[in-house]
Amino acid sequence: MFKFTYFLLTLPILSLLAPILLGSPVPDQDRVAAAEFTRRLQEAGIDTPSPDANGNSPTMQLTPLQMVVARRIIQEIQGRQDSPPVQAEGQMGDILDEIREATVITESMQARFWDYVRQDELTPNDSRAIQVLVEALSQPKLEKLISDYVLGNEISFDLEEVNGRGVATTALNHSISPRLFRLGHTDLAMRLLTPIGDMAKEAAEQMLDITVSQINYTPESLNNVLLKNNWIMLAWRAQLNGSMKVMAIKGDTTSLERLFNMRWTGSLTPMDRFTAVMWAFWFNQPATAQFLMGQVGETSQLVPGLQDLHRILGYWCSLSARSSRDNIRNNIKGQRMSNFNSGYFFNEYPQAGRLLDRPIEDSQDAVLDAMENQLIFSFLEQ
Repeated sequence: MFKFTYFLLTLPILSLLAPILLGSPVPDQDRVAAAEFTRRLQEAGIDTPSPDANGNSPTMQLTPLQMVVARRIIQEIQGRQDSPPVQAEGQMGDILDEIREATVITESMQARFWDYVRQDELTPNDSRAIQVLVEALSQPKLEKLISDYVLGNEISFDLEEVNGRGVATTALNHSISPRLFRLGHTDLAMRLLTPIGDMAKEAAEQMLDITVSQINYTPESLNNVLLKNNWIMLAWRAQLNGSMKVMAIKGDTTSLERLFNMRWTGSLTPMDRFTAVMWAFWFNQPATAQFLMGQVGETSQLVPGLQDLHRILGYWCSLSARSSRDNIRNNIKGQRMSNFNSGYFFNEYPQAGRLLDRPIEDSQDAVLDAMENQLIFSFLEQ
């Protein structure tokens, strides 16, 4: 069993860490880099406590997985500062031709490609051009461009025991599909998920093979294979789970139906699926909640408190009269908050969970931002 080891860092050290590793930028850049570093840690789901009333900074604990995220953020800030200024004119579209013609995908190409994919102004023509490119790329290029971008090259997987249950945790290098689904680029999101899904399928098949023929592995090689495959499958689950939650909040039932029709969702547990129902309920998306209720599966795998809530939310989303639904919804939020506070809802996306005391019309974008940026994920093992 893998165990967390904590690194103790004070906030002054964290504030200095970014500019020191970024190569002595000018003082203004020091402040900007440190502020960006702290902001992106928080967005990724890593708490950075504030100084106390006396100005003293509390000791901060970073797990190895959090250190993976911190190093990656610093490397990206450094890469941006070391790179020459990008000319906006023609730069975005040019990267597709550059990748198509390249023999090897460089880190710079990878970064510029994802800047292009993740832009707010991505048009349907842009989306189609990206999909055409991806369809034509060789497997090594796809792995460098997509799989390496999401997973990175450092295995990030831990398993620990909490209250008698196994909790698996992973850190992604980047998260891609929640944002694309949020912006309505469903076709593009699914196309870019495919290489990671293929890796997860291979990992699952290898895990099945291991159960049959462990004799083919030494203890060390067996441990390495198990670690790598668990990492890949958990990263895949995190991308699917985040995408499902984003669509639940937006009420995008059509894209959810497409996602489930792809037969990718076998890695999502009844708990993953029912917490998506809870997000749809919270943001008053009854049609989406009703669809997801049909995908939950074996409700006996839910903890007892959520089994009861499953029945109640099923009744809520089945009501046809809006006034009746609204009355029931208010009653549920008033009487069943302990279910939402159980740790299986708020704790899954900690930054998003802290925003839910606001009216839904004020909190939706902030919650989606938090889900889109989170990079560390923990899942209760069945």
